[in-house]
Amino acid sequence: VAKTWSALAKEELRFRRPLPLPACIIGGGETTVTLPGNPGVGGRNQAMALSAVLQLRGLRGVAFLAGATDGGDGPGNDAAGAVVTGGDAKAAEDAGLDAHMHLERCDAYSFFKRYEEAKYQRCNVL
Repeated sequence: VAKTWSALAKEELRFRRPLPLPACIIGGGETTVTLPGNPGVGGRNQAMALSAVLQLRGLRGVAFLAGATDGGDGPGNDAAGAVVTGGDAKAAEDAGLDAHMHLERCDAYSFFKRYEEAKYQRCNVL
């Protein structure tokens, strides 16, 4: 699903369609995730946002929000999804995080938790 939304964002940036910029494109629905034998922590909205980290890599002016309207996204965590941008893939790599590995392990919550901690530490150093 993140691939489809990301392709739409790329189409929007490149050709200014289906809407003139600035634009906000909103969609809804329920996604599914196929879990590996020993999944990590995080729900389907966090997984979709983590997939978007990879799909939106390098795109400027794009943000992607995947959220649960009931306030929870998977068992064992306090998140309801995530917001990502085109700059997050590189920033996460610079922080030593592997988005693809976390996505394969269905461990999006751990990825975003560590990424936020790294961003916070970087801000405190500056």
